Amino acid sequence: MMQRIQMIIDDKTRLELVSWARDEGRSFSNVAREWLAEKLEEKKKTKKTSKKISAVESMQMMVKAAPKLARYDHGPSDLSQNYDKYIY
Repeated sequence: MMQRIQMIIDDKTRLELVSWARDEGRSFSNVAREWLAEKLEEKKKTKKTSKKISAVESMQMMVKAAPKLARYDHGPSDLSQNYDKYIY
């Protein structure tokens, strides 16, 4: 069952929807409902594709990536022993 809902739409959007409806020979309401349904569907798809990961999974990913990133480290070889020398 569809409920009747009133919505305030800015003039620019309303004119674009009216023009679109006229071009397709359809009603304004029909075009607006279809457009809104498409946007909601897109939002659902976007939500499904973005997977949340836990802190443990994030740490595991960093551990796996560490060897690849280590080859870019060209710091001094005695940094851990003489850290006070390099701190300033």
